[in-house]
Order: sequence, then C-alpha cells, then structure tokens
Amino acid sequence: MLLKKFSTITLSIFLCFNSFSIVFGENEEILTINSAVEKAIKYSGTLKSYEEDNEITDLDIKSTNLTFVSTGETEQIANLAVQLKELHAKIEKNKFSAETEKENIKYSVLSFFIDITNAENKIKLFEEETKLKEKQLKVSEIKLNYGRISKNVYANEQLEYKNLLKQKNELQNNIDNAYISLNKILGTDLNTKYTLDFGNEIIYTTITDNISEKINLESQIAMAIDKNTEIKSQKTNVDIAKYALKVYTPETGNDTRTAKIASYNKAVRTLEDNKTALKENITKNYNEIIKIENEYKSNITEFENMKKQLKIKELNLKSGKITELEIEEYKYEIKKLENTIQEQIYNYCLLMKKLENPELL
Repeated sequence: MLLKKFSTITLSIFLCFNSFSIVFGENEEILTINSAVEKAIKYSGTLKSYEEDNEITDLDIKSTNLTFVSTGETEQIANLAVQLKELHAKIEKNKFSAETEKENIKYSVLSFFIDITNAENKIKLFEEETKLKEKQLKVSEIKLNYGRISKNVYANEQLEYKNLLKQKNELQNNIDNAYISLNKILGTDLNTKYTLDFGNEIIYTTITDNISEKINLESQIAMAIDKNTEIKSQKTNVDIAKYALKVYTPETGNDTRTAKIASYNKAVRTLEDNKTALKENITKNYNEIIKIENEYKSNITEFENMKKQLKIKELNLKSGKITELEIEEYKYEIKKLENTIQEQIYNYCLLMKKLENPELL
C-alpha cells in the first residue's frame, strides 16, 4: 500500500506524538479500531437493508423466471427478459454497494477516532495555554504596580484571558460531538467514552515520499473508473437500456422507440457524468495530498529549527538574559507545532486511504 511507503520518524517526535495520541480514562472501555468496525458493521441498517432487498429480489427473480418459462407471447417474453436483466443487475449492485458500505464504515470509524483524538489533544493544549496566560497576567500585574505598563494594556490582557476561558466549553463540545458520531454508528449509548486504541492503523511516520513522483494520476484515475461500483452499475444500466431498445417492438409496451432511445442516451450521459465526477474527486484528493505533503515538510523544518532555538534560549536562561516564563512559552509553541504535525499525519492518512480506494470519495 502507498501508505506504507513513509520513512520512519525521529524518536523524539514519535514519543511526543504518542503522548498526545492516546487518552487513558479511568474505568473506560478500551476500544480498538477493529472491534469498533465489527460493531458498526453488525449494527449497520444500510447493510441489513441490502440483505433484505436481495432476499425480496431473489423471490422476484424466481417468480419472473416461472412466468418467462410458461409464457408463449413474444412481446411478453421480451419484457420479461428485460425485467430479469434488471433484477439480476439489482442483486449485483446491492452486493457491490454492501462491500462499499463496509469500506465506508471502516473509514468512518478511523475518521471518528481521529476527530476524538484531535479534540482531546486540543483541550490539552488549551489547558497549557491557560496556565501560561495566568502566569503572564501575574507578571503584568507586577509591571502595572511598578508603572511599566498602563492600566489599559493590563485590562486588555485580562479580557484576552477571559475570552480564552470561554473556549473551553466549545472544545469540550467538540470531544462530546465526536464521541456521539462514533457511538451513533456503533449503536451504543451516545455519551459513552472510551480509551481509544489505534493499533497499527496509524503509524507515526514522516511524510517524506514525494507522492507526485510515485503516482501517475491518469493511470490512477483509469483504474478507479474501471473498478468503481457506481460506474459498473451505470454500465449495466446502459447495457439494459441498449438491450431494451434492441428487443423493442410496438407490441412490447406503451413506450415508443423514441422513448427507448431517450432512455439509452440518458443512461450513457449519466455514465459519462459519473466518470467525470470521479475523475474530479480523485484529482482534488490528490492535490490535497500534495498540499499537505508540502506543508508538512515546511513544519518539520520549522520544528527542527525551533528545537535548536530552544537550546539557545535555555543557555540564555542560565545567563539571565530571558525568564523561565519565556522558556515555557516557547516550549508551548513547540508543542503546538507538534500537534499541528500530528493532525497533518492523520489527515494525510485519511487522504491516502481515499487515493488507494476511490470508493471512499
């Protein structure tokens, strides 16, 4: 898989990412991606509907076959032949759609795991930021008492701190909403919380491969069009419309030949529209991958630079040139960048899964 082509990340970033990525709650169920997928597939009403629909269609096929064998009227034979083609096509489409739905469920579970983890990491950063703001306010209060800053400047800092605190509820809501989305597809209580285990689904690696050099986009699109479930289904619709036109006689029904031709032409246009839409979606996904790849490399360069600057700042702290608070603020900025890098890796993983399986688009 393309996703496995990343090179190994440095140990320091790996350890930092691990500290952000796994949230251990007290007495919370450990939920792995595999177990979540199993629950979601078992609960899925869409998958059950496909099964039920196929059971009914199987009965319709048997009934139509009996009528087909017993009839001797030419026009009815033609109509029944078209009906049988449509019924068999429906069975095949439902089977393909069921497999696609399973892949969508897997992707959704991973996406919800990522949403929850990102939201939890953001609230951790928020808590660190508020602690820093509190320290900054105490320093500013001392400066105010000594006349080194104005009351207006201090009041603005207090207002910024109060506005920052208001963000906590929103961040907590993001966590709750992400859990609700996950629990909804699992069929469990919407407020249930878990200790999430990504297993091997997300590997903390760098995005160093130049995807643009490894992937022929046109070939990727051609393969996707050839395998796409919706396009296969629409090709079948074209074949059925063509067959219905071929066996048409004035006695086969109320439709005119013009109507049959129109149905065929419409099916062909829909097929071409589906191909165009898929090509557009794959191209957009591909471009987003390239964008994240470039942004990631830029952030990694910045991260390495900030680590070097931190060492210099620590020396300056020892010599009394800067304060402990300035060091803490700089370390926070490094953590903030690390969190951004982690989110990029998550997003990159999701985009790569779509590139590998365009059915997810």
